Amino acid sequence: PTTAKLVVLGAANTYTTRLDASTTTGQSYGLRVRGGTNSSDGGFLVENTSASPHFYVRGDGNVGVGTSAPAPKLHLQYSGGSYGTDATSGFINEADTGRATQRLRSITNSPAELFFDVNGGIRWDISARDSSSNYDLNFYPQAATAAYNNVGAASFVLQQNGNVIVTGAGSSGKMGIGTTAPLAKLQIGTRGTASQY
Repeated sequence: PTTAKLVVLGAANTYTTRLDASTTTGQSYGLRVRGGTNSSDGGFLVENTSASPHFYVRGDGNVGVGTSAPAPKLHLQYSGGSYGTDATSGFINEADTGRATQRLRSITNSPAELFFDVNGGIRWDISARDSSSNYDLNFYPQAATAAYNNVGAASFVLQQNGNVIVTGAGSSGKMGIGTTAPLAKLQIGTRGTASQY
């Protein structure tokens, strides 16, 4: 929609609208918005003065930050991403006291996974498996044809008992310690001075 039932024009250097709730503890409520029935509707939208979206709640409950087309439940979109400073990071979880934590939780007996998408496909998938795989932590590389819905076979596995397994899936399945080009299943050191097993 391009029009509204109510438009309030603001003045410079002041808030256009302010809502003050009750100061009574346990009885103070702010703003309640009812809007949207499906993904075609909009429930709540905050834009800049050029009508670019800052924060959007779609009619089906999906939330977009920097986008008005949130595909998952929470969708962040921004330009100029980098690891250099806080300002160029997409998300910061900061504890001002105590321990900062981040959780991936599957309520049912299903894997919890973290995907790394680069240039059109999943390049790595780190997956805490379910009970049928003894809750191993598997590292999956990209599929033969990289895509957003597929990965290759696990190439590296950490087991709950402390075992570390290089499965051999992928191009070589070799492990190098002190070398970036191992020639055997396990190579320690560089060629010419290496121990190979």
